[in-house]
Amino acid sequence: MDRTLLGGLTPAQFLKRHWQKKPLLVRGAFPGFEDPVSPDELGGLALEKTVESRLVFEKGGARPWELRRGPFKDSVLRKLPRSHWTLLVQEVDRVVPACAAMLDRFAFVPGWRCDDLMISFAPEHGSVGPHVDSYDVFLIQGMGRRRWQIAERFDAGLKAKADLKILSKFRAEQEWILEPGDMLYLPPGVAHYGVALEPCLTYSVGFRAPTHGALIAGLLDLPEGAADAFLTDELYTDPGRQPTADPGSLAKEDLARLQALVSAPLKDPDVVARWFLAFTTRPPGRNFPSPVPRLAYHCTRAGQLYLYVDGIEHPLDPALRPLAAYVAGRRILDAAAVKRLTPKGKAAKAARDLLALLRAQGALRFAAD
Repeated sequence: MDRTLLGGLTPAQFLKRHWQKKPLLVRGAFPGFEDPVSPDELGGLALEKTVESRLVFEKGGARPWELRRGPFKDSVLRKLPRSHWTLLVQEVDRVVPACAAMLDRFAFVPGWRCDDLMISFAPEHGSVGPHVDSYDVFLIQGMGRRRWQIAERFDAGLKAKADLKILSKFRAEQEWILEPGDMLYLPPGVAHYGVALEPCLTYSVGFRAPTHGALIAGLLDLPEGAADAFLTDELYTDPGRQPTADPGSLAKEDLARLQALVSAPLKDPDVVARWFLAFTTRPPGRNFPSPVPRLAYHCTRAGQLYLYVDGIEHPLDPALRPLAAYVAGRRILDAAAVKRLTPKGKAAKAARDLLALLRAQGALRFAAD
């Protein structure tokens, strides 16, 4: 492999020293770089309904750091201010073959880790503000120049009332000006702030990782709401990985990481109980409501109460446990028993809400009905 991309490092050396660990600046990573799209062509993509695009206004919008989502009208793009805004277009590799070819340069990381190629255009002073990403990213400079500032230790406080998660007290630890063909690699969790010094294009090759929660939810095919409390936002990580010789496959070491990750939560009996009750109460035809909803309930070791109605998990006030146990354990209910088990005081409203939910679901079937 051409070592120019990684500043003289082999993929193995880069992965060992920098991947998910520390930034790397590479001057001339793409010698003689020529932009595969022009600013006008990027703007044209932002008009398309099938392409995800955004506009960020540091100034000139309705408020500081305003975010607008596309698709945009051509008249909107033609009336943009002279400075302090950025146009971002996702998944350009999907619609521009030359951009897809750029991703092949990073085939030493498996393809399933690569998210997309995003391109941003900014006039002078254009930026999306100082922020932190939760994924690995290679920032490749196209036309123009951009100043990048980064910080590995920073105050995580955010600006209030901003559409974006902008760091409010960012202080740079390092700073560089990138010119066409230069590249900056940033691992997750490094604060960074890029500002266009003149009209410029920047190419972001993002390597996103799934969260533990998303993996477990996908494995167990959990319905909406069933995974919220016990699944975390912690990301899959792979520091110290080896270069892949087969970017289209799942390497043995990745499979081992995934197996360990998805099996750990299943050792918790509350996790298993909540998954199983959500799974087992689903109606046979998942796209159609059942005439008589299936109900179950579970109280965790920590005392949290959940009721399951046709596969949907509903957190409840623990004071409703006797009522939940009664309605979940009988097909035909006794009105007097329901009234007797309905708590008074602070939990009364929660009980009324529960009964209203069950009534709407057709789950309150009394002996006299």
